[in-house]
Amino acid sequence: MSVKYTSDNTAIVTIDKHGRLTIPPRFRKHLGWKTGDLLEITLENNKIILKKVSDTTLAYKALGADKERAAHVKSSAEHSLKAGRL
Repeated sequence: MSVKYTSDNTAIVTIDKHGRLTIPPRFRKHLGWKTGDLLEITLENNKIILKKVSDTTLAYKALGADKERAAHVKSSAEHSLKAGRL
């Protein structure tokens, strides 16, 4: 997926056919976001707001996953990233 920076805090990205988009690496690094992190997404005034979830236990419960499953999901994501699939 392509990322084109238009300024230090603005970028243009493409949504793929699965509805995915790439959060620019510069932004992820600045925010301290890593592979496997949970994000809360909110639609507000025609804008999407993303926030890192601070209480992961509560978030995984809301998603219907237990801590063991959460660790597996994070591990799978990290493995896929290293293999170049993400």
